[in-house]
Amino acid sequence: MNILSNQSITALLSEKPTSKAITMYVPTHRVSTAKSVKEDQIRFKNMSNAVLEKLEGGDNSKLITYFQEQRDALMNDNKKWNNMSKGLLICVTADTFQYYHLPIDCDEYIAVDDTFHLFPMYGLLESNQEFTVLVLSQKNPAVYDGNQLELVESLELPKDLETAIDIDEMHQKSVQHHSVDSGNIQFHGHGGGKDTGHEELLQFFRIIDGIVTTKSDTDKPLLLVGSPRDIHEYKSITKHPHIMEQSVHANLVNTPVHEIHDACWDVITEAIIEPQTATALTSLHEVQGSSPDKATSSMSNIEKAAESGRVETLFLPITKMTTDTVRNNKDQVQKIVFPEKLQSRQLDKVAKATWQQSGKVISVDVSKLDAQAAAILRY
Repeated sequence: MNILSNQSITALLSEKPTSKAITMYVPTHRVSTAKSVKEDQIRFKNMSNAVLEKLEGGDNSKLITYFQEQRDALMNDNKKWNNMSKGLLICVTADTFQYYHLPIDCDEYIAVDDTFHLFPMYGLLESNQEFTVLVLSQKNPAVYDGNQLELVESLELPKDLETAIDIDEMHQKSVQHHSVDSGNIQFHGHGGGKDTGHEELLQFFRIIDGIVTTKSDTDKPLLLVGSPRDIHEYKSITKHPHIMEQSVHANLVNTPVHEIHDACWDVITEAIIEPQTATALTSLHEVQGSSPDKATSSMSNIEKAAESGRVETLFLPITKMTTDTVRNNKDQVQKIVFPEKLQSRQLDKVAKATWQQSGKVISVDVSKLDAQAAAILRY
């Protein structure tokens, strides 16, 4: 998948378009069926036609021709439509056609302007917590590197206790052959077909923990998935420095990766992202009360402060919890919502200036902020 990153944002912002810049936020289905693919293609086609209408009447012939060519190429690429996320961000000029998968649902949005409208993306990057997932099981455990968009299996683990001990015994024989201390782990018998007892389970988990703690990035939080018993036992022996208190109590072995991701991201959001956002909003309210000259919800003041590099943290109320998505969710999910076009242009201007001058841009739920935007100022 094409994943938006700080580097790709920088590249998009550094472009000096020779034409108008087209921005499209297209809702899509992450789990594809023949019906959902057709729906997504029709939606993209209709939104593309709306873009072409906006381009009529100006000196946009080169852009129109290029956009139509790229639109048709994407429309006819069924492989891409069968591997979508929850949405697409598409950025087009007469010289470039870029698209990125979104980790969050979005409303339909198009803009034809002098620059790309990227203001919802800064907050997504700010909240894109990276993490590690360990799916615990006595058969086929797995480790994934995760972020807001996806999980990618990252380490090869022994498929079961017997394999783990065989591998470790071979390692110990090699170590002994080279006269190196083999450590303090002791192993018990592992006859074929025996149930995994408590000590054998702990052996297995120690071997897994040795792999995870030496071959993954232990600065990232480690989220455990498995039965309450397995999670408890693993926590009793792990040496990982950033294991999460929260966990996912479920048997997700052989579960589609996107379902594992959804379950894990819900926990990451509740345990990490939401508290960070709440803390930031509390800081805003405290500054508004104690030092009102260092906080503002006036768009004109925010624009001036952003232009001069004085915005420390910018709050944009552009998400909401809803069941209203292309999938008609039963449970509420977070979705990007867009204000009026003029307001969107203003938000994009201040968000871009804040981000380029190392300020934070935080997307918040529309119910949490009774203003078009708000900011904590550096001075």
